Amino acid sequence: MEALVEVHRLARAGRFTEALGALRNLPGSSAARVPAQVAKAELLERIGHYSDSRDQVARLYRIGDLQAEYRSDCESVLGLIELEVGTCEGATVHFQKALALAEGARDAKRSAWCELRLMSALSERDGSEAAVPRLSTVRTSVTRLGDPIVATALHVFLSEVEGKRGMVHSAARHARRALSLLSHEENIWLESRALNTL
Repeated sequence: MEALVEVHRLARAGRFTEALGALRNLPGSSAARVPAQVAKAELLERIGHYSDSRDQVARLYRIGDLQAEYRSDCESVLGLIELEVGTCEGATVHFQKALALAEGARDAKRSAWCELRLMSALSERDGSEAAVPRLSTVRTSVTRLGDPIVATALHVFLSEVEGKRGMVHSAARHARRALSLLSHEENIWLESRALNTL
């Protein structure tokens, strides 16, 4: 697990290509472990290599006793791919599975990310108003978690939803809040999304 520390640090900073490079430089035994293979699937999705990411998830699913938290990660990856290619219904199903697995594993961080992604998929599928009923649950989870990157992601998502709803001032406020949170911890991917909204 220690060998993955740099990979996770780079991924957390939104430096996905660099994280994938660091993953490829791991010693063979570390790179072959399940956490490294899950990270590879996630990073391939983040840089837009969807087919390779799907193949990586398929390899992981061939592991008979894959732990719930890693199955949750795999479902999230598949959901993100579906969302990116415009299959919102498929994305919603994957995120619901991912959330159930994360909650079953009692993993608050994975659960919060899954809730955010599910809210995003519902918003894309049914319109921005569809996200509103889940907002209170997601806010509670994100606040309880206390992770600044997840909190930033919530504000970025809200800025995008509010912008689509034509609520320009609220969208700008959430985007500025996201950028403010990023003054303490870097994530260039979230920063770029907040700046795009502004």
